[in-house]
Amino acid sequence: MNLKGKVAIVTGAGDGIGRGIAAHFAAHGAAVVAADINAKTGAAVVREIRRKKGKAVFVRCDVSREPQVKRAVREAVRRFGRLDVLVNNAGYALWKPIADTTEREWKALTDVDLKGVYLFLRHAIPQMKRQGGGSIVNIASVQATANTGNVGAYCAAKGGVLAMTHATALDYGKD
Repeated sequence: MNLKGKVAIVTGAGDGIGRGIAAHFAAHGAAVVAADINAKTGAAVVREIRRKKGKAVFVRCDVSREPQVKRAVREAVRRFGRLDVLVNNAGYALWKPIADTTEREWKALTDVDLKGVYLFLRHAIPQMKRQGGGSIVNIASVQATANTGNVGAYCAAKGGVLAMTHATALDYGKD
């Protein structure tokens, strides 16, 4: 994999899968914008990348807040001149059946896991189109189609990510 000269935003880059993706991209030449709500873990992954001579910046970002998403995309372009890759990875699970899930819990989870993907697509796609293209990876889950039970809100959100990914590919794949 050669990502030399590419610029990537990775959401949820502070730990888990997002941290691994950010480190892997940087190791293969990408400049990484590590977007995470947790400043401590987000800054730590950037320090780790820089220690290995990679390029990275941290942007504190609640993916459910449009102004913060817009700022993250602008910061990628301001710092590195472009945006080539978006990895929508931020998310979390709630292990509760639907009838036990409060409206507040439902909204909080779907705001991060589904709305956050939408907001980053909304702001990254125009930038990618202006510069002649890009790549988008939306992280869903097997729970989107073959769930294990007791994760209704998470399954709904990840199923929405899967459907939105298909729709976005149809609408923008040519670009």
